[in-house]
Amino acid sequence: MKKRRRRQRRAISVAVIVIAILMIIGLAGYLFLQKNNHQDETAGIDIPATSSTETTKSDEAESSSETSENTYESLINGTGKLSFDYYKKNVYIDNVYQSYQDEFVSKLTKDDYTISELVDDMNAIFSNPDNYYAEGKVKSVEYAYLDCGNDGNQEMVLRFTCPIVEEASSIEFILKEIDKKIQVVYSYCSWSRSETSINYQGFISGGGSNGASNHGYDCGIINADGSYTYGYYEEEESDLSMLAYRYGVEDLDTTSLPGNIVVYSLQTEKSTADKMAPIVFSYLVYDDNFSETLDIPNLYTDSEYQNLINTIPDAQFIPYDEFEAKINAKLDSIGATQTVIGSNQLQYNKINL
Repeated sequence: MKKRRRRQRRAISVAVIVIAILMIIGLAGYLFLQKNNHQDETAGIDIPATSSTETTKSDEAESSSETSENTYESLINGTGKLSFDYYKKNVYIDNVYQSYQDEFVSKLTKDDYTISELVDDMNAIFSNPDNYYAEGKVKSVEYAYLDCGNDGNQEMVLRFTCPIVEEASSIEFILKEIDKKIQVVYSYCSWSRSETSINYQGFISGGGSNGASNHGYDCGIINADGSYTYGYYEEEESDLSMLAYRYGVEDLDTTSLPGNIVVYSLQTEKSTADKMAPIVFSYLVYDDNFSETLDIPNLYTDSEYQNLINTIPDAQFIPYDEFEAKINAKLDSIGATQTVIGSNQLQYNKINL
């Protein structure tokens, strides 16, 4: 009985061993087939080495860097450049009586600059005694974004506080991306007697003193394509005798009439070195404090004030409501709607030099 049980145990052990061997052989065969199938599936596919993959990423980074070389962000970060090429070809005017900004641009040593390079060149220009600038250097550089033409494409303005006109004056450059370059498309200066600014939708306006009794105002607009369109120039003269003198009338007596005659002049075209733009005039009569206008019957027809105005030859005077209508018509013609004129003022951010 014991021998039979021993033989049964041996038989069971042998069977278990045989089954285990068969399972191992089967598993090995399965793995072999899977390996061959995987090799068949990947046959002919070129899998790049690790070093090649890194090179590809590096190439992509270089390509991205080249594409974004002259963005507004790279400009303010110190790597991108701005160009004066557009300005010199389309805006700059070379004549005897240049604007402050054109006179400055004429002294630049090249067309393309990083901001730090431009600051260095500006400081060299200001410190050159032959250029007759006030003492000082660039004190600060600020930037702001705007949307000229309200088309969703951003522009930028850079403001340099520097001795461009006087010690605490400034020059601003309007920038737009054109053909993958950040181009200066317009510029203006501000100082103690003249202040100019641009708002978020590209409307430029400014004014200042032309003397004790005369103040001027002008405006224009930067369009979506970066071009500048002239608006108008207006002057306010509170001393009628000054205007009369310009037209050859001396010793004009206004003391016999009550109130103060204030004359307004308007040019809706821009004067050039070769041609003076047409001028139209109007006037209002203010009280002694220049705070309110006086209601004068038939002011522009047969009043004593009009009789006095008629003694000034070659000066075309029109009623003030017609004068205002000309201003509004000009603004409409350049797209300077009340929405554009009233858009937000810019918020400037300082750039660390």
